[in-house]
Amino acid sequence: MCLGIPGQIVEITDPDRLMAMADISGVKREVSVSCIAPANLSALVGECKKGHVTRFSEIRARRVARKNKAKVRPSLALAA
Repeated sequence: MCLGIPGQIVEITDPDRLMAMADISGVKREVSVSCIAPANLSALVGECKKGHVTRFSEIRARRVARKNKAKVRPSLALAA
């Protein structure tokens, strides 16, 4: 099941990994902006975007992490 929820980008947390902090209904969560990243990431701050949340992605990310022995935290991916 997938869910699209609106959120506002409040800061860029890790430009190298294309990660940002989003305020989603008052809850702040680190999200990936790799799908919508402009050349100047700071241009995203203040923008409202739709977050895509899927359980399948979390399960797959954990499976890949175990396979690669890396520690991965689930995150939201934002779409334009």
